[in-house]
Amino acid sequence: QLEYILFSDPLTCAFYMLSVMVFMTHGILGWVKAVPAGALGIPKIHHMKVNILGCVIIGFIGFIYLVFPVFCYFSAPKHGHACDDALAQGLLNTNATGTCGNLEWGHFIREVPAPGQHAEYIR
Repeated sequence: QLEYILFSDPLTCAFYMLSVMVFMTHGILGWVKAVPAGALGIPKIHHMKVNILGCVIIGFIGFIYLVFPVFCYFSAPKHGHACDDALAQGLLNTNATGTCGNLEWGHFIREVPAPGQHAEYIR
């Protein structure tokens, strides 16, 4: 749910996407520069293919990162089965709204942990 809150602002989406594009540019330029270097030990005959493959991989990963904020901006969060099960079993904290809407992580903690201990989450 945090992603939907974060990416509900178009300015935040634009900044995130710009940052991803800068990172992709850095990755592609760095890859193209690293392939001919002798440290990787790639034979010269394969440099063109390795450059293309690396750029495609970086582009695909960057595409995934670019699409995610767009998806969050244009869609609404869907409630999963974990929330329905927790409601049915009465495991939600008393400060919950009684529905699965607008829940925070704390609503699925069975008890508040002591300092230095880990919380027990519903699985």
